[in-house]
Amino acid sequence: MKNFISIWLPHLQLNRLQRDSVNIWADQACVIAQKIGNKDIIVDANRFAVQHGIEAGQNLTRALACFDGLIVHQYNDDLQQKTLKRLARYCLKYSPKVMMDGQDRLLLDATGCAHLFGGHQAMLQQITYDFSIMDFEVKLAMASNMRAANALTHTVSFGGHIWHEDKQQEREKLLTLPIEYLHIDDELIAQLQRLGLRKLQDLLPIKSASLAKRFGLTLMLHLNQALGREPQVFEALKFSHAYCVKRVFSEPVMLTDYLERELKTLLDDLLKILAAEDKAPRQLTLTITRPDHSEQNIEIGTARPDLSAQNLFKLFALHLDQLIAEFGVDKMRLTAHQVEHYRAKNYDYLAEKRLKTPH
Repeated sequence: MKNFISIWLPHLQLNRLQRDSVNIWADQACVIAQKIGNKDIIVDANRFAVQHGIEAGQNLTRALACFDGLIVHQYNDDLQQKTLKRLARYCLKYSPKVMMDGQDRLLLDATGCAHLFGGHQAMLQQITYDFSIMDFEVKLAMASNMRAANALTHTVSFGGHIWHEDKQQEREKLLTLPIEYLHIDDELIAQLQRLGLRKLQDLLPIKSASLAKRFGLTLMLHLNQALGREPQVFEALKFSHAYCVKRVFSEPVMLTDYLERELKTLLDDLLKILAAEDKAPRQLTLTITRPDHSEQNIEIGTARPDLSAQNLFKLFALHLDQLIAEFGVDKMRLTAHQVEHYRAKNYDYLAEKRLKTPH
């Protein structure tokens, strides 16, 4: 039996911003706003904001008028995608097949992986725990197909998960779910609800040809996929090889000078590895891990491949004051996500040519 895990992160961007700020918004109202038409609409709000009546879907202008001191961040699609892709790479520890689904979901083909974690429930618990340590709020579901797993995530609370060992139980649960959990457009949902069709089980007595003719093929396709009647393509991500070096400290380090020296050492080590393969970095990420297991990243990029540790350190030095490590740093990790072929300016191409010339 196939097993797919859906990881839903409805507050992905807000969690990322709060995580980088070490939860300094715990007692402040913060929202994510997006330009929709000619209006700024709130698309996400933290718990403090919700407690004061500010919710997703509200007009930002009204919210600002009602609540003074509201922290507003504009929706950043690039940040959303980058964060989701990094989490997708992280999920390779659970399954070699990971897929990004939309703006806030990850899908894992967990077939044959659960026994490595002590069973299906234990695997779901491990994923939930790992994401909570990283301060990401998630809802998890495991099902026999991707559409069903996505739908079932709506039935659990944050930090929760659901899995039915018996496929018949999974089907019975699915049929009780609202039609909107099939992820169809709002206009079609409203049309179905006006006709009294609110749950998946309400669609079963209607002939497939009649449903497709009146409501289009998308509804039938999503319903059949959720019930396992039609397959769904799993488009696993292909990750490029990343070069990484790290330092783990026996005790939390708080001295800035010491961290700078360690960063220089990491740069030297990483550049030696790359130089041995005639490569140089274009994009580097420095990650620090704090005693509470939270992390913070600093990213730099160059216009062209560069093997100069001095130049790269200068770029990092411009952002080191952004590091927040009140209780020290447990670990430093330097990763080259983008590398390119590189030859030093004084490289002797003629010598190489002589070596390759047969005698």
